[in-house]
Amino acid sequence: ALARLPFPWAAAGAFVVNVVVGCGVVFLADRVVSKNGDAARVPFGATAVLAAAVALSFGNQYGVGLGQISSVVVAAALLALWAKAADRRVAAGLCLTVGQMKVATGVPVLLLFLRPR
Repeated sequence: ALARLPFPWAAAGAFVVNVVVGCGVVFLADRVVSKNGDAARVPFGATAVLAAAVALSFGNQYGVGLGQISSVVVAAALLALWAKAADRRVAAGLCLTVGQMKVATGVPVLLLFLRPR
């Protein structure tokens, strides 16, 4: 679908997706950690400040400027963990397929899905 758009429109759309997902990853991580029962929810104000820090960080801005999909891969991995905690196996598998776009990030996430026998 993006191939049919003019290049400036496609680049702008990818930029917006990266920025929105980059800001939302912190909120998503807070939900995943609290869903798994590992910790209590962080107050909204603290989460918002942390999201702003992540969005304004050099690494995030550099990745967005280069058109990297790191934020999308991290969001997909977090959604897969959330789906696993909710016992939604199909959704977890679909999120893992998106999370495998970057092998260096995807392989460690797969280790979280190993079941002891």
